[in-house]
Amino acid sequence: MALDDLVSFIKAKKEGAKPAKETHAHETHDGDEGLRAAYYRKIIERYAEVINLGEQKTIPELKALVNAEDAAIKEAGGRLSAAIDGYSFEAKFLEFAKSSLELVRKLRPMHADLDISFWLSAKDVFELGVADSFDRAVILCSLLAYGGGNAVVRVVELEGGLKHPVVCFSYAGVWYVLDASSENEAMLSGPSLEDLLSSLAFEGRRFTKSLYEFNSSEYNSFE
Repeated sequence: MALDDLVSFIKAKKEGAKPAKETHAHETHDGDEGLRAAYYRKIIERYAEVINLGEQKTIPELKALVNAEDAAIKEAGGRLSAAIDGYSFEAKFLEFAKSSLELVRKLRPMHADLDISFWLSAKDVFELGVADSFDRAVILCSLLAYGGGNAVVRVVELEGGLKHPVVCFSYAGVWYVLDASSENEAMLSGPSLEDLLSSLAFEGRRFTKSLYEFNSSEYNSFE
């Protein structure tokens, strides 16, 4: 998530809580937004290490991120399935998957500009309307699980060492790779998952190797 957006998110949380010290009226003029953003930026920079430690996930915690029973996922998934006449996994899961992909792609993209890890819940993402690539992949995988699919978040390494998540699943004998952060071809399909991954590229960086994958029930490392 981009720092400025993290600033806004933390500011909203902070303003909804009881202040730790007295704030004078002259410190909160509407024209001070830039100064206030810089203030919160300094806070985040100072406590980046603490934030990263707090946001690190164990394997069980990582698996728990993919959650078809999450209230926000159930609400979004329910709307998507209701929009498909006579929805069933056997007949119309691929249509559901495409609708889920388009829903997540409509979220405004965020790119980190600090070495900081910060996960948002599905509720936070839908309320803010923004998500980074990892939040997008987790939400998409959760939606597919809600629709009855058995998808995984596959984290790959691209040229230059960039870690990038995609969502993979098999349906009716065909493999699919969904990249909810791609501005170009967001859904690849074919008989071989590894061939699809080998053709993957994001922002001009090509696939080099798979790192790990997970969903709510499994975790696999490829290193």
